[in-house]
Amino acid sequence: MASQWCLAGLQGALADRLSAVLTQLSPDVARTYFTVFFRALREEWFGIDRLRLDKFMLLIRRMLRQLFRRLHSASWCGCLSCIGHQ
Repeated sequence: MASQWCLAGLQGALADRLSAVLTQLSPDVARTYFTVFFRALREEWFGIDRLRLDKFMLLIRRMLRQLFRRLHSASWCGCLSCIGHQ
């Protein structure tokens, strides 16, 4: 049981590291990183078994959180058409 908690902590830390990269990149590279992340996820989504789905959902939540943090720091107006023009 303890090993499951340890593994979950490592996976959470990895999700944090993968998503934190988004805030450290230039705007164009960050946009590409985020786009490629979701493109890869879209291609693999139906192959994810139910035992791993929660881990992927954790990663998606962390990526979205970092995206919104980045948009907030760039004074995003909330308009979807403005995302690529910051």
